[in-house]
This record gives sequence, C-alpha cells and structure tokens, in this order.
Amino acid sequence: MASIFDNPNFQLMEKVAGKPAISVTKNGVGFSKQVLSRLGYAHYVLIYINKVDKLIGMKACDAETQGSMRFVPESKERVDSLRWNNPSFKDDIKSLVSKELAEINFVCDGEYLEEEAALLFDFTKARPLDKQG
Repeated sequence: MASIFDNPNFQLMEKVAGKPAISVTKNGVGFSKQVLSRLGYAHYVLIYINKVDKLIGMKACDAETQGSMRFVPESKERVDSLRWNNPSFKDDIKSLVSKELAEINFVCDGEYLEEEAALLFDFTKARPLDKQG
C-alpha cells in the first residue's frame, strides 16, 4: 500500500534546532547551525550588505560565481557552527548596530526567504548576547 508521503510534493524536513543567527563577539563572527543548514552547508556564498537599512543577505553559490566567498570548508560536509575571524567583515557588521551594542557581544536572528533561497538579517533587531565574555 502506497503512503501519502510517496507523493513527490512531500519532502523530508531536516530537523535543526534554533533560528538562523549571526553572532558577533571578540572572537569573530559566528554563524549558527541553522544558517549553515538553510544554505545547504554551501562551500561558497554571496554576502550582500545594505548599510542604509542595516541588512545583510546571504545566498549559496558556487566557486565560479563572481563575488563568491568561501563558507563551509570543502573538507567538511556538515558542521555544527562556523566562525569567521575576518576583522573587516566584523567591522562592517558592527557598523550596522548602535555604538553601545557594537562594544559588546551581540546576535541577530535571520529570516529564510523561500523565493530567494536566501537568508536576510535585519540588524535593527540585533540584541545583546545572553553570555558576555
């Protein structure tokens, strides 16, 4: 007997706890497992920044795409988290938040845009991380 879930319109959802989030600490910029999962553990991404509206967008791409940046190391298929220690990227993100928030550890939740297959982070909604240090 066929299952209703044999219908090709059903896709098995991968369970990943939490929200897609970017955190900024003295150790760099961290990407949550949900960010990695939503971007398909992409080895390369495009990162868009809108300094006027304080937004960052991320979209998976391939190595040949103009503007692509290395993301998940090619030696790894799946990782639980990822941290970049790029000072200029960290400074770009800090420029999107208040001076007070930029001086401490903070986090910004993202939203998955299905039609774009991309993540959007609104840094006007960034907040302090619970644990400072």
